[in-house]
Amino acid sequence: MINIYGIYTGDDCIYVGSTSRNVETRAKEHIKELKNNKHSNKSLQKYYNELFGNIEIKLISTIETDNTLLRYFYECLYNSLLRPKTNRCIIQQGYNKINLQRTSEEIAEELIKVIDGLID
Repeated sequence: MINIYGIYTGDDCIYVGSTSRNVETRAKEHIKELKNNKHSNKSLQKYYNELFGNIEIKLISTIETDNTLLRYFYECLYNSLLRPKTNRCIIQQGYNKINLQRTSEEIAEELIKVIDGLID
């Protein structure tokens, strides 16, 4: 199972991530890194510091798969849909890394529907 989550300030999404673990557990890790000023995403760290920690982590979607490629592709689609301020679309497995460009919101919505239909 893959959970797609967002880090928000008010209604604005500033980060989209994915995890195969519990979202609350992953959220606690983000918060700990941000509070200690040690988050690997420097843009997110800057937003967190400027907002005095006023962020919320929300579950966006869950898909029933353990496929890593599908996980990162799905995350990138939500990146295209929500347009967070602090992250890009990156698919990484080991030393292999692929940067994807964001697509239009309409295409992202359609692809999400297709993936949801394939997995259900």
